[in-house]
Amino acid sequence: MLLGRSAIHLRTMTIRSYVPTGTIGKRLARAKALQLQIQQLEAELSADREFLLAHMQRHRLERIETEGLRVVLKTRHNWSYSAHVDGLGLQLRQLQLDEQALGVAQDRPKSYVSLTAVG
Repeated sequence: MLLGRSAIHLRTMTIRSYVPTGTIGKRLARAKALQLQIQQLEAELSADREFLLAHMQRHRLERIETEGLRVVLKTRHNWSYSAHVDGLGLQLRQLQLDEQALGVAQDRPKSYVSLTAVG
């Protein structure tokens, strides 16, 4: 395995459990509750979006406005490509992996927090 100019660093991560009565535990519990609320609201909003989409398409509306809310009909394009272009994409991905292995590519990691409600 070639490392090239950049070294690969492995970090040791610590996993901790917190009691729900401490400061961190309370924040974690609140984050979990908010994440569950967000999931519920996203599900409700999804149903409303589907209803509004069908209504706007049926009545050929481009925009609906009410106090504090504007709904605009938009189109998202989902392109599919020929086998040739897809093959070029695979070749590009392999070239990227090769540069990573050779240490030519530069990694710029960024830390963030991912919240997922469980149980």
